[in-house]
Amino acid sequence: MYLRITQRQNRDGSTVAYYALAESVWNPDVKRREARVVHSFGRADQLDRAALERLVKSINRVLDGDTGAAAGGSPRDIPEIEIERVFELGVVLAARTMWEELGIGPAIRACAERANLTAPHETALFAMAANRLDDPLSKLACAERWLPDTAWLPDAAGLAVDQCYRALDFLAVWAEQIERDVFLKAADLFRLDVDLVFYALSNQVKCFAASFHNWFTNRSTSLAIARAAA
Repeated sequence: MYLRITQRQNRDGSTVAYYALAESVWNPDVKRREARVVHSFGRADQLDRAALERLVKSINRVLDGDTGAAAGGSPRDIPEIEIERVFELGVVLAARTMWEELGIGPAIRACAERANLTAPHETALFAMAANRLDDPLSKLACAERWLPDTAWLPDAAGLAVDQCYRALDFLAVWAEQIERDVFLKAADLFRLDVDLVFYALSNQVKCFAASFHNWFTNRSTSLAIARAAA
């Protein structure tokens, strides 16, 4: 098949070209090859160029694929892609969203600004919190393994373990103010109009069970001592 171009001359002397998809077939009656039009694209000056480009792309997809290679075509050379590093973003992205929506990040940044501190305390605290959600490690492992090799956190690039400890010192000083700001921010969550509320009671149950166990153990010991005395 090939793209056939024919021309016709009008009475005014102008020439009009026509495009068509044609193929050469053998005519046994006249014993010669003739052009047979498979599809006519119409006049050249009224050509639907977008439709022709879609046809070309469709043909190229076949030629660049396995079908074209098996048919003798030459697939387009694709350069090899070398993957240097792969990072995780899901946990960090979810943690960052909660960090901001609960007001933790703004509260820490406000306290750092109030103290005229420029050290990346908020970045270090967030990195340690996100690490706890993903793969809890020590502060040293968080700074030297999790941040450089696992998590996608460009803000914490080059963060050293010393900065993690200094961030914890900062948190110890400003913990009361940060907790207050976060509480006032999160208190609005209890005003939401909801149909169902879930309460996590596992810690309370464990504390109650431990208290009951201690009470029962002390009571049994007291009874044993009283009986022995009697």
